[in-house]
Amino acid sequence: QQPSTHPAVHPRFSFDTKMAAAVMASPARTFDFDYRSPARGSPLPGGAGCDDLLEEVCTASQLRISQWRKDQHQALYLEAQRGMQDVWREESAVDDLKADLEMVRELTEAAQQFRVEGTQLGQALLQSMEASQQRAEVATRTRDDLRRAHADCLQEVRSEEKLLREKKQAAGAQLTDIEFFLARYSRTLGLDISRVAPQTVRVTFTLLDEAQPSRESSVVLSLAAEGYTAYDCQPPVPELEALLCKLNEDPSSATALPVFVCGLRRAFAAAQSN
Repeated sequence: QQPSTHPAVHPRFSFDTKMAAAVMASPARTFDFDYRSPARGSPLPGGAGCDDLLEEVCTASQLRISQWRKDQHQALYLEAQRGMQDVWREESAVDDLKADLEMVRELTEAAQQFRVEGTQLGQALLQSMEASQQRAEVATRTRDDLRRAHADCLQEVRSEEKLLREKKQAAGAQLTDIEFFLARYSRTLGLDISRVAPQTVRVTFTLLDEAQPSRESSVVLSLAAEGYTAYDCQPPVPELEALLCKLNEDPSSATALPVFVCGLRRAFAAAQSN
């Protein structure tokens, strides 16, 4: 079945059209006035009756009036049809305007929602930027603090290295002096130094007694953080305590240890003589 190509007719327009058609189709009003008179029965001599002539005139008038009514009805029908078409077009335009207004309302709501979401997104981005800036500032301060700490540590390490080099130089010089002292006096004084433990040596003297040159006198000497200590002294000598005190007054001095050894040898010699 092919779709109809005629435009849809508005219900009110259809109703008014039907009313106009019904008026047009209504039968013409019959001329019910009786123009006959008592003179109809007595016509003029030699002429038609006046009632026939009057009836013809009235009939012609009635026909003209009927035609005029038809023409007027047709004109009214056409005018009503045009008016209903205009009304239908205006109602269609109103429906279109309503649809357009509904679409505009939906677009307005969507725009408002988009603006709200855009505002929220902007605030979130602003907060994120502020948080990033704060983190960057914290990172910058931390970096600067670490750089200063690194510079301080580097300076401290350099100072410690310098101090260590100085101590190594002093220890090397002291070791050289001790080696020179030992090489010089080991034979003439009968001095022998042997390692007992880390930073601990046993100092042994011979050639103290002419009758018994091989007789030994010894003491264990240890170096700690607080200085030198001595124990296991054979034979015991009372001068050991004073000699240790004098040695610990300036243990880094080049003459401190030789003075201690010489004083200890004299104490051992005196003890063997007694």
